[in-house]
Amino acid sequence: MTDAQHAWCCAHLLRDLKGIHESDPGGQSWAEAMANTLLIAKRATEQAIAAGRDALTEQEISRSRSYYAGALAHGRTENPPDRNGQLSRAGKLVERFATHRAMILRFVVDLSMPFTNNTAERALRPVKLQQKISAT
Repeated sequence: MTDAQHAWCCAHLLRDLKGIHESDPGGQSWAEAMANTLLIAKRATEQAIAAGRDALTEQEISRSRSYYAGALAHGRTENPPDRNGQLSRAGKLVERFATHRAMILRFVVDLSMPFTNNTAERALRPVKLQQKISAT
């Protein structure tokens, strides 16, 4: 599957962002901004699909990317490396968002890509449950 397009499950990312924000609401406001960015983009894609469109406009895509970049910059400001160049847990999450930007925002540029992988996980759950039962 060398031609497969991969995307990150935004439900998992939202959970990670919530955990970071709740641990330090005053010092990790970037996480809330990033979560809001993802949810605004999700709403835009849902509205486009409901309207029968097969893509977001360039302006909508640009807006999502701009919000994303702003939240990312804010995250880097709030989570600089320590004296040894090491990043905190939150700083590592910021860098994950930077490194995997295209995969995270894939649902914005490709409306056939779902926001979450919940459908796939639901399909696998009975198989994993059977494996767990068989192993005991």
